Amino acid sequence: MPVQFLSLAERDRLSRFPSTINSDEIITYFTLTEEDNNQVAQQRRPVNRLGYALQLCCVRYLGFVPVDLSSIPEGVVTFLADQLTVPSAILQDYGGRTKTVSEHFQSVLVYLGYQRATPLDLEDLQQWLIDRALEHDKPTLLLYLLCEKLQQENMIRPGITVLERMVASARNAAHQVSLTRLSGLLTSERKALLDSLLEPGSSGQTMLSWLKQPAVTNSPTASLEVLDKFAQLRSWRVDQWDVSGINPNRQKLLARLGSRYTNQALQRMAEERRYPILVAFLTQTLMDVSDELIDIFDACMAQVHSRSKRNLDEHRKQIAAATEAKVRLFYQVGSMILDDTIADETLRTAIFRRITPEELEAAVADANAIMRPEGYDYFDFLEKRYSYIRQFSPTLLSEVPFASNVESDDV
Repeated sequence: MPVQFLSLAERDRLSRFPSTINSDEIITYFTLTEEDNNQVAQQRRPVNRLGYALQLCCVRYLGFVPVDLSSIPEGVVTFLADQLTVPSAILQDYGGRTKTVSEHFQSVLVYLGYQRATPLDLEDLQQWLIDRALEHDKPTLLLYLLCEKLQQENMIRPGITVLERMVASARNAAHQVSLTRLSGLLTSERKALLDSLLEPGSSGQTMLSWLKQPAVTNSPTASLEVLDKFAQLRSWRVDQWDVSGINPNRQKLLARLGSRYTNQALQRMAEERRYPILVAFLTQTLMDVSDELIDIFDACMAQVHSRSKRNLDEHRKQIAAATEAKVRLFYQVGSMILDDTIADETLRTAIFRRITPEELEAAVADANAIMRPEGYDYFDFLEKRYSYIRQFSPTLLSEVPFASNVESDDV
């Protein structure tokens, strides 16, 4: 792992004053208090008062003093100079005597309660940084966190090279800690399993690449593909791997690295990096595959329900036209039954004079279909989608363990 991870431009930017600073920050960090003015007033020459005040405010704002004070934006210098009632242009004469600048800096440290980090301080900071590296692996983020920590502890920020070395060391240590915490899990058989993920199979594809591929459709075929991954991960007992010794943030970080790195990059890595990455990747993939499986199942079932509702709507449209015809027929039959001029013994004959037996039989059959329960709820149309659901549901029910979130309540 490279010790110097910053570009030359980044190193230069972090070693000097920011090129721009907003007015709120200027007021917050460069407004001199009464105590500040008393401290600054101990310097007799105007140029020394301005230079001293700049060093004081730089330590408060940055946690260090840039070597080149002329890089400080003119607006900041003017803001301070106005408070001291001295011309800002005299800053160019500050620093002619190196000893004066150094003495001012030491005085500022004493006044603000800052100190240089001792070897013991650096050891403590290194351990603190390792703990952060177990949560975050991005070197630039760790560098900024370290700078903030130094300011919180009232310690002058060391040089960028020192900070880069500390970050690189912390990242290496974090990888070693991760491997140590997984040592009980990484048996020789499991290491062989993890290494086999990177070996191409008969199809030319590695198991790792296969596991990385997400489902692209919500279909029975996609569901079965995801179920294959789910079953494979459970056959390796990934769901029983104890990774509680690794910070959850680091688990996610390592899993992301596993999904991003190529097989070749992982093969070239040292064991202390490769194995924790692959373990985290598999445990995270099992969770992702489980979620993906349920999402596809929900989408498929939603599609089934949607089609069933459409079938119900079509059914209702079909029976709407038939209903009016049956009402007319019922009106005719009912009117004849209620007609007192038609004798009971001739009623049947009279009905069949107007309506044929075949017409009445067909109407009765249609009426029976109209008033059946399936005509009123789309759930009754789900059985028509049985062959679709059958493609994946048996495998899903056999592979996915379902359990109640209520203890001692079987599903």
